[in-house]
Amino acid sequence: MEHTRYEDASSFPEQDPLYIQTTVAIGKTLLKGLPCMDKTKMKLLFVMLEHINWREPADSSIIVIDNQLAKKRLRWNIKEDATVASRIRNGFKSMVTECMITFQTDEDTKDDIPLILDVYGNKNYTAVAVNPVFMDQISDLPAYGEQYFQFNIEDIMGFHSQYSIYLYLELRQRQKYKKQYKRQYKLYTPYPMKAIFATKPLKDIMGLDRKKYVSNKIEKGTNDKKEHFNRSKFEKDVLARPLEEISHSHMIELFPPLEKDGECNRTKWGYTQWYLKKKRNGRVRYYHIRFCVREGLSDTVYGRYVNDARFNEISQGFAAESGKQKYQVWLKDIEQTMQVLF
Repeated sequence: MEHTRYEDASSFPEQDPLYIQTTVAIGKTLLKGLPCMDKTKMKLLFVMLEHINWREPADSSIIVIDNQLAKKRLRWNIKEDATVASRIRNGFKSMVTECMITFQTDEDTKDDIPLILDVYGNKNYTAVAVNPVFMDQISDLPAYGEQYFQFNIEDIMGFHSQYSIYLYLELRQRQKYKKQYKRQYKLYTPYPMKAIFATKPLKDIMGLDRKKYVSNKIEKGTNDKKEHFNRSKFEKDVLARPLEEISHSHMIELFPPLEKDGECNRTKWGYTQWYLKKKRNGRVRYYHIRFCVREGLSDTVYGRYVNDARFNEISQGFAAESGKQKYQVWLKDIEQTMQVLF
C-alpha cells in the first residue's frame, strides 16, 4: 500500500488532477450506524464523500460523482466508460437496500431508513440521492464541533481487505484524548493507547456471524463431531493482514506491544505481529492493539486540500443532464419516496 509519508505531508504532494480531496469526514452518529458492506461498496461510499465539501453546507442532497475519478480511486482497469458507469450505478443501487441506518423518528420509535434513496447516471456521471435526514452528517461538519471523524481517503482506497477498512474505522473511533491547557485555550491531543477486543465484538465489527470460521471436526477416537473455531485463520484474516495494511496508512500509527504485556513476535505468515493475545486458562480472552491517530495530518496543507475547480467542472459537466425530462422525472420520484418515508 503506497502512500506519502506523514512526515513529508506538511505541503500537498503532486496529485492526479482528477482528485478533489485528500480527507473526508463523517458525523459520529452516521458512522456508528453504518452497516457492514463489502469492500467495493465501502469504497464507493467514500468516493461519494469525496464529491462533497464537508467543510461547508451542501446546496443539495443530490451528489454528482465523476465516473472517471471513481474508476481511478477504485483502481479499476476497465476501458469502456459505459461499463464503468454501470458498475458504479449498480453498486450504489444495491446500497439503497443494504445501507439502512437506524433513525430515531420520535421519542419512542426507531426505524431503519436508507442512507441512499436512488441513483441516476449517464456514461460520464452518477447522481446519488442521499436521504436529506443525513446531510448534516456529511456536510457543514465543523459547525457541529467535534461530532465527526475525519479520514484519509487514500488510506481507505489502498486497503485490499474489507477487514482492514472496518478495523481502521474502529481504531479511528477509539482514539482517546488528553486535555491540556495552553494560554487560556483547552487543547485535546491524541496519545498512544491500547484497544482491547474480545473475539465476539471483533466479529461484530467485521460483520461476521457466530458460525464464521467455525467448522465441525470429528474428535479423535470417536465419530462425534464437535464445533471447532479456526482461530489461526481468523487471526490471519481479521488481525494480521489488516494490521499490516493499517501500519502503512497515513492516519493511524501502530506500536508493538509493551514489554510488560508481552513480546511482539513475527507470525508464521511473515507479517509483523501488531497485536498481542491475552490468555486465561489456556484460552484466548482478548487481543490488544496499540495505536495512535495522527491528528496533525488534518491540519497540514495536505489534509486541508480541496480542488474547487473539480467541483465546478463536475457541476458544469452534469448541467446538461439536469435539464432533461428523464432527470426531472427521477427527481419527482425522489420526492415521492421522501413522502412515503416521512
